[in-house]
Amino acid sequence: MNLLRTLALAVLAALASLVLPLTAAQAHSGLTGAVPSEGTTVDSLPDEVTLSFSEEVRAPAFVVITGPDRSTHEAGDPTLDGATVTQTFDAATLEGVDPNGRWTVAYRVVSADGHTVSGQTTFTVEGAEVPEPTPTSPPRTPAETPATSDTDPVASDDGHSGAPYLIAAVLALLLVTVAATSRTKDKDK
Repeated sequence: MNLLRTLALAVLAALASLVLPLTAAQAHSGLTGAVPSEGTTVDSLPDEVTLSFSEEVRAPAFVVITGPDRSTHEAGDPTLDGATVTQTFDAATLEGVDPNGRWTVAYRVVSADGHTVSGQTTFTVEGAEVPEPTPTSPPRTPAETPATSDTDPVASDDGHSGAPYLIAAVLALLLVTVAATSRTKDKDK
């Protein structure tokens, strides 16, 4: 029975050594704030959105601003400054577009440790005036907007594999097998 206890403790120690470091390794940069703030309602569409992260982020960074009509409105690449990412709106795509409704800001950045961080934030515009289209630019209709996917525009890929969890599961299965075999041998005696 001492052998079984020793083996069980060894397996538990091995599991702990695999699982405990995962908590620290998964502490990548995270979104700490946005302007406009998550879930807020503003009375006009801003010129840009700003995302703040818990640590410095680096290129490549992607930000997709999607309007209530599901068309996208970002201008060029976002600007990175330490832990801040700024994306400006493309004024040309906003001509004649009703800004009122829910806006989504999806992002994908690289944290300081090299792992990708992705997610989204939303805000609502309420009470804004609909700009008149210029004579040279007819209003955009949803049929003229760039194709978008019905799925999240930024797939989450944080760079972790399931290998440590698989190893922990195999070790746990080994522990159960050894315990069952030991009990069978004890009964046979």
